[in-house]
Parts: sequence; C-alpha cells; structure tokens
Amino acid sequence: MKKDYFCPACKSLLNLQAGFSPKNPKHMCTECGRIVDVQSGKFPRDDEVEELDLGDFSIKEGKYDNSDNEKTAPIPPLPIEDNIPDEDVPPPPPPQEEPAPPADDDPQAPDEEDGNSAEAIMVGLNGWKNAHKKVLMIAKLAFALIILILIAAFLLAHFLSIGYDSEQLIGQDQRSVAEMLERQGFSRVRTLPVEELGVGEKDQENLVTRIEIGDKDSFTSRNHFLKWQKIKVYYKTLKRIPLPISSKDYKDMNYQELVSLLEESGFVNITAEPVDDLITGWINSPDEVKDVFVERTEDKFSKGDKYRPDTEIIVYYHTFKEKK
Repeated sequence: MKKDYFCPACKSLLNLQAGFSPKNPKHMCTECGRIVDVQSGKFPRDDEVEELDLGDFSIKEGKYDNSDNEKTAPIPPLPIEDNIPDEDVPPPPPPQEEPAPPADDDPQAPDEEDGNSAEAIMVGLNGWKNAHKKVLMIAKLAFALIILILIAAFLLAHFLSIGYDSEQLIGQDQRSVAEMLERQGFSRVRTLPVEELGVGEKDQENLVTRIEIGDKDSFTSRNHFLKWQKIKVYYKTLKRIPLPISSKDYKDMNYQELVSLLEESGFVNITAEPVDDLITGWINSPDEVKDVFVERTEDKFSKGDKYRPDTEIIVYYHTFKEKK
C-alpha cells in the first residue's frame, strides 16, 4: 500500500508535489517552502531549533508565522536523485509522435482558404438568387417559351400536304401511288402485298386496297402530315400455294403423273421437257422424271414450300436417244 507523506508545517500532501520521492532524504514543501525530513516527517534538527528560537513555528497552532521571517522564504529545491527509481510513482507515458503537418503540394490536404472562398462564393450566389428570384423565374419561363416556339416552327416547316384524297388513290397501281406520295415529299412510303387473289383474278393484281398514315386510313387532299410519317400502301397480289411434293420424292415417278399432281395443286405454268439420254433403259425408264426446277433455278425444295400459282415449273424426264 502506498504511504502518504505530509508536511508537518502546512499539512500538505507531499506525494502530490512536484519533485517529491520517498527515496529522497529531504524535500522542500512547495506550499510553505520548508525543508522536510522525508523519513521522519519532521524538520531537520538545526532548522527546527532556529524555528523554535525565532518563533516561526507555533506549537500551539501548528503553523508558521510568515510575516517577517527570512527563514520562511522559499528555498530552492534540492536535486532529485535520478538513479533511484520511484516504485510508488508510475512512469510517465512514452512520448507520442505528433502528426506531420500536411505538405503544401499534398492534393488531399484540406485547403482552408479555398474552402472559405468557396463557401463565401456559394453564400454570395445564394443571396443573389434570393434577391433576383422573380427575375430568374421570368427568365426561365421566357426560355421555355422560346424552346416551344422553336419546336413548333420546326414541326410546321416539315408538315406536308398529302395532295390527294384517299378514295382517289384506292384502285390505282401500287407503284404509281408510291411515286405520287414521294413526289409530295414523304420519305417513308412502304408498299405491302396482300395475298388474296386467285389465278382467275390476276387482272386485279398490284391494285391499291388501303392506305394507312399513322392511325388514319382515310384523308383528304388538304390534310397535312409530317414528312417522315410512315405511309403504308396495301395492294392485292396472287395467293401463294404450297408444293405437293419435295425434291426427294419425285424420283422414279412418271413425269405425266407429276405434272397432274402439280396442276391439281393449283400451279398453271408447268413445262415438261424430254432428255434423250437412254440407250437400253435398264437403269432409268423412259418417261421417268430426271429433274424438276422451280423458277428455273431451284432444284432443291421441300413439300409445303409456297409459291405463286403462276410460278414457272420445268419437269425434265428420260427418253431414248433418236436412232440415226
């Protein structure tokens, strides 16, 4: 347990005074300036006699009279023996390194002056905005109005008159109608076939049945539309029909049988041509189908492939060579 030491003169706790150590034989009290014998807790013998003779110390009151006594003047503190460790007093904490001040060229160092300047600018800007709030609002409305006027002027400059009634274009040839609309300035005219005619109605092919501009299919010559508006021109065309056989199925068939099959399916433009390549007829029989071409170029096709009924189909078949 740590022992407490008191000054016999002023009763101050010596353990809390600077420079005190129980290992030192003497200590000067920092409160009253008296030298104390640490181990005995009293004044040294020579000082005690002087003090009693001079009357500085009152035995009755247990204190000094510091009025005019030169002995009561503060005495310089005695040197402390550094070599003797103080077991009761904990050692001072190790010194900590102070952080180095940020360098001037460090980009991450806070620049107080710049921060103050930016803050001052923002405060000034906000104050200016508050002072001119009505002017700024009027300027914004005027700017928005100018933008709307420019957009309206741009759109009006690209509005074109259709120039024709829809009823006027219905029934005309689809190529002629497309050219008429493009001459008016429209750039997105598209013709779309509608397969609905049979072979007997071929005279009605390519005639316009309907014209769509946006969501309208009826208009007058005075109507205006944007030049890039999509215009769809629908026209009639022959209905396509499927092939009844594939290119792998006609082998070993008689050409007359194949022609009849095609005609029954609705094809009307069929030609049968002989190929005189037989000598004995052991490998291939006469009138046996050799090749079939659809549209003169396709010799590979599948059952169900659709073509116009007037598509040209050529059937080649084997025959004997003519004897000379």
